Amino acid sequence: MAFGQDITSLDVSDVSAAFADLDARAGELMSHESTGDAPTTINYFADVCYIGQSYSIEVPLNLGDERPLQTLYDQFMELHTRIYGYSTHGPARIVNLRTVHQAAGSDRPRDEVHQMKPGIPVKGVRNVLVAGDRDFVEASILDRWSLPPGYTFQGPAVLEQPDTTTLVEPGWRGTVLETGDIMLHSEE
Repeated sequence: MAFGQDITSLDVSDVSAAFADLDARAGELMSHESTGDAPTTINYFADVCYIGQSYSIEVPLNLGDERPLQTLYDQFMELHTRIYGYSTHGPARIVNLRTVHQAAGSDRPRDEVHQMKPGIPVKGVRNVLVAGDRDFVEASILDRWSLPPGYTFQGPAVLEQPDTTTLVEPGWRGTVLETGDIMLHSEE
């Protein structure tokens, strides 16, 4: 697909083919996210700009429209007017295509989503930098999935889990709820 040419001269089948490729790659990534049978919604977007300009605007794209590329151009004009206060009916081009795949949340009980693993929640201590302090401070390192309901801890602390790390700053206290979620409270 030639991204440099005017939107109105593009063939919608080329745009559809580009999205099909993006959808296949996004679907593969979603399969690794353990979304199971959760319904997935797919939305398409195009970054559009006037030919000769370098800044673009993200515009939703509905390939099911009767004339999707004309609708894309019209929406670009409307968004450009809303953002910049004007638009001209000059040629515009697609800079980038984007597909967003979203899986619905789960209705499964929390204990089915992730089982707490037995073990000692405190893995050790580590020196970390925190906001407002030039020197390192000693922080507790906690295994997020070993924290039992009712467990409380003080910041500074670092919660480690396979997909993320959370820094709890000094002046904050954490409590593990019955659901397994963590509620943070400022002590100030």
